[in-house]
Amino acid sequence: NGKTLGVQKGWPIFVYTLASVGLLGVAGAISWKCGGSTGGTDIITYYYSTKKRKSIGSLTMIVGSIIVAASLIVIWSLSQFGPSNIKSNINGFESLFSLQTLSTSIYIVLYGKIVNTIYPKYEKQIIKIDTVNLELITNFLKQIHYNHPYKIHTLTSGRTGQPIYSIETVALLLETEDLI
Repeated sequence: NGKTLGVQKGWPIFVYTLASVGLLGVAGAISWKCGGSTGGTDIITYYYSTKKRKSIGSLTMIVGSIIVAASLIVIWSLSQFGPSNIKSNINGFESLFSLQTLSTSIYIVLYGKIVNTIYPKYEKQIIKIDTVNLELITNFLKQIHYNHPYKIHTLTSGRTGQPIYSIETVALLLETEDLI
């Protein structure tokens, strides 16, 4: 009947999306940091995050994208092959469909980025240490029971001709401060 059913049209969709993703992203990250979750897809995300040791924000983006893609397929299928009363309701939202899809995509990406920024549990970082005293560094790594593998390359200083040892490792972001 030409009614919007309470759905906003145009730019307010983006403003509301940005405001809500900011608040919900911070709330979700704090919840994760305190050992909780917001429910819903967080349960799926947590399971795969702990099994695969991947960052929570990245997995949140993947799970959210899968759900949006599945929803779009269902909506498209209903608009093409559904009963006429469903087709007319879906066709009434065609002008909003692209804005809603775009704002949902923005929401998924920003939510994941906010969670990763505040709670980078499984985010990995490359650490490179260059030294002339290899034994000092390797003894330190043994002393702190450093359990990640590391590569050692021998280089030659262009200035002095002395050997320089380059130690490279990949560590979780939360571990890097302690290691450095």
